[in-house]
Amino acid sequence: MPALHHVSVALDDVKTWSLVLGAIADGDSVVLLDAAAQGLQIGVPDCVDTWLGLVDRKRRAAPATRWLLPSAEQFSVAVPLPSGFELIADEHWLALIIDNPRLLEWS
Repeated sequence: MPALHHVSVALDDVKTWSLVLGAIADGDSVVLLDAAAQGLQIGVPDCVDTWLGLVDRKRRAAPATRWLLPSAEQFSVAVPLPSGFELIADEHWLALIIDNPRLLEWS
């Protein structure tokens, strides 16, 4: 059964991210919040590049996993999201929460 992961872990927290990435299964949805959302959009480039490399490996292993950023977490439309990430409307995010019986909070 797919899970919904709410992740608010800073991108440079390698130890926690390795646990998060290890728990993600193909077909899960990953929603970046707080420090994760901020890091993705305005983080230190070297840190973001390293983190994206880890995520890319996970995406190849679990291609049906969705990587999401709620519009409420978007800082600027001028900052493009990396390839493979989707911007979702708040109501879509709420629908994911309602429709998914497995919600994992990572902070």
